[in-house]
Amino acid sequence: MRMIILDGIRKGYSTQRDLAAYVAIQRPELSTGAAYVRTTQALQKMRRAGIVRHEGSAWLPK
Repeated sequence: MRMIILDGIRKGYSTQRDLAAYVAIQRPELSTGAAYVRTTQALQKMRRAGIVRHEGSAWLPK
């Protein structure tokens, strides 16, 4: 999940909703709602680990 999210950030997706939509495309077995929840959880873990930062509504690599 981290790699998909980082790839999405590199491709220009920065909001949580955009990243969740990107995850849903990359992981078609997940529903849109499940992709949003999984993206939220992964972003929070990545923020605590110092991998990404949150500025306004944008998620950015650290």
